[in-house]
Amino acid sequence: MKFKALGMIVALFWSTHALAIPVTVEAGGTGNYYDYTNNAYHYDAQIVQTWTFDTIDLPADSISDSNIGYHQSLTDWVDATVSVSTHGVTANEEAMTNDNAAYDYDYVYMEDGRYARDRYQVYSHARNNDAYVYSYAYFIEYVEDLVQGMNVAQNIHWIDNDGSDHGYGYARWYTLSGGQYATNAYVSYRADYFKVTVGTATVPEPGTFVLMLIGAAALLGFRRLRAQTQR
Repeated sequence: MKFKALGMIVALFWSTHALAIPVTVEAGGTGNYYDYTNNAYHYDAQIVQTWTFDTIDLPADSISDSNIGYHQSLTDWVDATVSVSTHGVTANEEAMTNDNAAYDYDYVYMEDGRYARDRYQVYSHARNNDAYVYSYAYFIEYVEDLVQGMNVAQNIHWIDNDGSDHGYGYARWYTLSGGQYATNAYVSYRADYFKVTVGTATVPEPGTFVLMLIGAAALLGFRRLRAQTQR
């Protein structure tokens, strides 16, 4: 009986700590970079964008049809970055905007619209009085069957290697200082690749698990002692 009760406590603890599954979306390609602040324009920039989130933070599905989409205003559950490595430019959404002023979106479309195509898209938009960041990327496939079901947490690795499927990425950001632009730039590119990587679900560390067992054993011992004193 003691072992059964201990097992129930362990199972309950484990189930409440194994919910978060990290997902990383990455897209990249060669495209345009415009830096209006420094009058720098490059048409051969190597651009990489990333979006990361945990499935435990997903809001409710906001798409009413058979497709799926997660969106919730004023909730920052996606961390977005964009880098222009060729010219040493980097930008990070979290460094420039207020976390409470975000509009993040991730959705998967099967048979998108009237066309026999699948689409996976991620989008992040954050702003406050002094900063603005807007970024998104997607790929659409007509031939390859890479999108499996409606789950956003699925491993995908798409490469632009034919003329039917295609991907695209975009990001715009600026910051203000004294009413003037401190930074003001954007990137746009046709994606060479788009990949979704699903990590391992979060579980308790070994030390935490040992402490949990000690606490559970102590609780059972206390219950046994109390039962004996009440006889």
